Amino acid sequence: MIHIRLVGYAGLMLRFSPLKTSLFVGVVLANVQEGVITSAAIQLITMGQNASSGQMPSEPSVSSANATSVAIVGGLDAAGAVAIAIPVGHLGSYL
Repeated sequence: MIHIRLVGYAGLMLRFSPLKTSLFVGVVLANVQEGVITSAAIQLITMGQNASSGQMPSEPSVSSANATSVAIVGGLDAAGAVAIAIPVGHLGSYL
């Protein structure tokens, strides 16, 4: 709580970023390196998303949690994880 008060809006954005979510998934699945590599690829996709003209952007933390876990358990690379993250993120934005 104190950390978020010190950094302000940046702390709120870090809480919902793919980097932090995938790092947590990597720690739980005991493969931190693959979690960080996958999250970097998903972060590149979600950095340019905005909600212009009523369009809903995809949900970055839902997509990264699902795509990172599938990539680590299934042995996929980062490109395969991004292919999973995009449709899952769009479905997550409607939930």
